Amino acid sequence: MLISLLILLVERIGLLIALAFVLTRIPAFRRLMQGNIRPADQVWLGIVFGLVGILGTYTGVVVRPEGVDPSTTVGTSILPEEAIANSRAVPVIVAGLLGGPATGILAGTLAGGHRLLIGGFTGPACALATFTQGVVSGLIRLVPGRTHGSVSPGRAFLVTVTLEIVQMVMILLVAKPPEAAIALVRLIAVPMVVANSLGVAFFLTSARVILDAEAAREADAASKALAIATQTLPMLEQGLTPESALKAARLIHSVTGVSAVALTDVERILAHVGVGDDHHRPGERLLTAATRRAIREDRIELATDPAAIECSHPRCPLQGVVVVPLHEGNQVVGTLLPQASIVKRLWVAIPLLVVGFGLTLINFNFLWRYFAWANQTMAMIALWVGAMSLVKCGKPHWVCSVPATFMTAVSFTYILMAPEGFRLPAAIGYPLGLAITVAIALLFAIRVRPTFGTLAPESGDD
Repeated sequence: MLISLLILLVERIGLLIALAFVLTRIPAFRRLMQGNIRPADQVWLGIVFGLVGILGTYTGVVVRPEGVDPSTTVGTSILPEEAIANSRAVPVIVAGLLGGPATGILAGTLAGGHRLLIGGFTGPACALATFTQGVVSGLIRLVPGRTHGSVSPGRAFLVTVTLEIVQMVMILLVAKPPEAAIALVRLIAVPMVVANSLGVAFFLTSARVILDAEAAREADAASKALAIATQTLPMLEQGLTPESALKAARLIHSVTGVSAVALTDVERILAHVGVGDDHHRPGERLLTAATRRAIREDRIELATDPAAIECSHPRCPLQGVVVVPLHEGNQVVGTLLPQASIVKRLWVAIPLLVVGFGLTLINFNFLWRYFAWANQTMAMIALWVGAMSLVKCGKPHWVCSVPATFMTAVSFTYILMAPEGFRLPAAIGYPLGLAITVAIALLFAIRVRPTFGTLAPESGDD
């Protein structure tokens, strides 16, 4: 029962982890991750995390006196004898650790107040615990010397373990009758402590890895831009001519890897390298209105579809272009046009189309039997990918590698013994599943041997 409840909670926390990617698109969240806290951001994100905490309640698992009922969804209210095993604490604690007391209190008040309204014999205890988690995690953010960079996944994990234990104590002290509270804590304590603690650590790690990866891409783009500028300057210092433009276009095409690169003056194409060079020829007049507008208004223009490119060739592969004005002093003397073609899109779209069409030919009842296993397997693969990504970024990988190992054991032992799988007896299925798990974990350990088992650093940025 404990293992099945833990699996259910890990599944539901996956939804909250996906939110980390969405939040990295929000400037206010980015500022919090960078330690640049503004009062307006604290309020805005406190509301957002509070609403996500409410979502964590609704995606929870209903617990009844007779046991866990994963098929029952949490509605607007629950029966007096029922409780909810949930991931509400994850966004509330994250709110406090990143935004401080104001954000944590606001998130805890919203999520905790909603939990109180739903009912159940643990309603008051869980509401009080949620509010306390927001307050305490926010105060931890204010500890002298602590910044966003020192809220490492390891510390976040330990903080969440402590706060979840506090919630269990509050349930024992406040919830009535005491016998039901004790039975509930015996059932949900370990799954909720483990799942929610990993959830907070993984949430912070995921957000940090995404932002670090974007920063790395920006640094790489800046490095390429500097390299291009350094190498093309000698080519163009004598003027923008067909010869110099062709050399520069070839260099930019090789460095950037875009589908095509063109250079123009204010009237005609000087060079075109890459796809489409069979009909985009030097000496032809400027076709794209975006190019003429970029020259006329001296600003970067985008053409995001073939119609905007205005090419008359019936099979032109170019799908989009960025038009960058080139200057000599204060005067626009031409443009640079990195271009994208349909070929790279087809490499992704066609295989997906084939697989999707193939699935329509299979009986749905047959597919449905494998849905639960496929869901677990997808989570396993995502966790292993996340673990390797953390290794490559120099981050503590255990927040992914530990649950990945657990999910590997679950996925393989299930399919080996399931009726829709290999139907092996338990005496063979369990040892074989565990052996496969150990083998995969060892392969990962060998691959990352220098950093295997590394925990979060005691100081420095995450």
